[in-house]
Parts: sequence; structure tokens; C-alpha cells
Amino acid sequence: MKVNFNVPLNQPDGTPSKKTAANAITECLYAAGSLPGQNNMSREDKYAAYLLMEKIRNAKEEVEISVEEAAMIKDNASIGLYAGAYGQIHDILEKGK
Repeated sequence: MKVNFNVPLNQPDGTPSKKTAANAITECLYAAGSLPGQNNMSREDKYAAYLLMEKIRNAKEEVEISVEEAAMIKDNASIGLYAGAYGQIHDILEKGK
């Protein structure tokens, strides 16, 4: 699926923030394996998170991601982000918002 993560996340009051979904996701993927509950993450999964982080970070517009990559984003973002930011990323992935 093609997804554009270069969109601003909204702040709690609904105004756009300076942080984009891509920024938030890359921060979560950068920390993959060190987030709570991830102490047993394999080397392979950590490297897959790194590759996905690089793909999203380097994308100027839409990026092609697999179902497995979308699941990795959701898994890491659900641990590394507040509910408000996670919900927006979830919507981007599910609804193309």
C-alpha cells in the first residue's frame, strides 16, 4: 500500500504540530527493541525496523509499505507514542488520511 507519512500530526487542541507522522514513526522505529516489553526483539526484527525507518525517513511523498511493515509501525507506535499521536498514525495506515 502507498502511504504519505509526511503530514503534520495534530496537537491535542486540533492544530497542526511541527512534528509529522514520519518524524514520530521514525523515532519509534529508531528505538525498536528498547521500548517497554521489547527486550527479546531479535536482531532480524531490529534490522527490519531500521530498514523501514530509513525508507520512511527518506520518502519525500508516498512510500510503498507492506502489510507486515504496517503492523511493525503500529506495534512500535502503540508503545512509543501517546494515544493521540498513535491514533492519528493508525488512521493514516487504515484510512489513508
